[in-house]
Amino acid sequence: MSDSNPAPLALFVFNRPDHTARTLNALARNTMARETPLVIYSDGPRSAADEPAVEKVRALVRAERLAGRFGSVATFEAPENKGLAASVISGVSEVLSAYGRAVVLEDDLLSAPDFLCFMNACLDYYEKDAKVGSIAGYSPLHRLPRGVSGDVYALPRNGSHGWATWQDRWQAVDWQAKAYDGFAADGRARKSFNRAGIDRARRLDREMAGRASSWSIRFGFSQFLSETLTVYPRDNRILNIGGDGSGVHGARGFAFNTELSDRPIPFRLGPVREDPRVVAAAARLYGGGRVRAAVRELVQRTRGWPPQSVAVARTLAKI
Repeated sequence: MSDSNPAPLALFVFNRPDHTARTLNALARNTMARETPLVIYSDGPRSAADEPAVEKVRALVRAERLAGRFGSVATFEAPENKGLAASVISGVSEVLSAYGRAVVLEDDLLSAPDFLCFMNACLDYYEKDAKVGSIAGYSPLHRLPRGVSGDVYALPRNGSHGWATWQDRWQAVDWQAKAYDGFAADGRARKSFNRAGIDRARRLDREMAGRASSWSIRFGFSQFLSETLTVYPRDNRILNIGGDGSGVHGARGFAFNTELSDRPIPFRLGPVREDPRVVAAAARLYGGGRVRAAVRELVQRTRGWPPQSVAVARTLAKI
C-alpha cells in the first residue's frame, strides 16, 4: 500500500456549507488523512442568489488549509460557474496530470475511516490490470449473492460516489462520445451496456440529447467501449447525504446502501472478473422494468419539491 505516497484526493464543492463541512470532517477521520494531499475545487456561483452560500463554502475550505488535518491542502476557486461535469473533467484531469492517480469525492459524501486506505490499496493492486478502469468506494449491494465470496467485486458499471482512477484510463475518454451514433442504433450494444442496470443507455441518450450534463455516464461509456470493469468494495465505504434535493442533480444519488462502518474493516484484494450472479444483482437493483425506470426518472426531477413528496418518490423508486 502507498502509505508513504498516497494518491491525492480531489474534492468538488459548490454551495452547500453544511454538507461540505460534514464531508471534510469525515475525511479528516480517515486513517490516511494526514498523509493525503487534498485538492479542493470550488465552483463559482450560478447567480447572485448563490453567492452567500458559495462564499460560506469557500471560507470553510480556506480554513482547511490551516487546520493541519491533511498532508497538504490546495484550493482552486472558479470565478464563474463551470457546472459539475466541466468542473470534474477539468479538475480530475489536472490532478491526474500531476500525480498519475486520484481519489475523487463530491461535497455530499461521508466516508468510512478506512475509505482512503481501501482506495489507495486498490489503486496499487489493480494499476497494471488492463481489465480494471476505475475503483468505487460506494457499494450499492447490501450483500453479495449467495455463493459469491471475497472483499471486492467487479461490475461493468462505473461508480460516481467516491471513486478513483489512473491517468491512462482517464486520458482514453472521448468526452464528445463520438461512438454514440453507432451505439444508439445497435440493439445488441445497448443491451450489453445495460447488463448491470437498464438505466445506463437511457442516461447516455439524455446526455447526448443535451437533456443532462454528466461526466459519469460518459466515463462509463468509455469503460464500456474499452471493456473495463469497476472494482467495488463488499463493505460499503461511502454514504451519500445529498439525496435531500440540495444538489445540482436534485435527488440523484438516493442511497440503496446506507450501511457505513465507523471503524476500519480488514480486506484482502485479489483478481476480479465479471461474475454473472453479481451483475444480475446489480441489474435487479438498477432495473425493475419500465414502470420502476419511469419512477426512477421522476426522482431525478424532484429538486425543489416538498420534503414529503421527495420521500414518497424515493420510496417508490426502491420498490
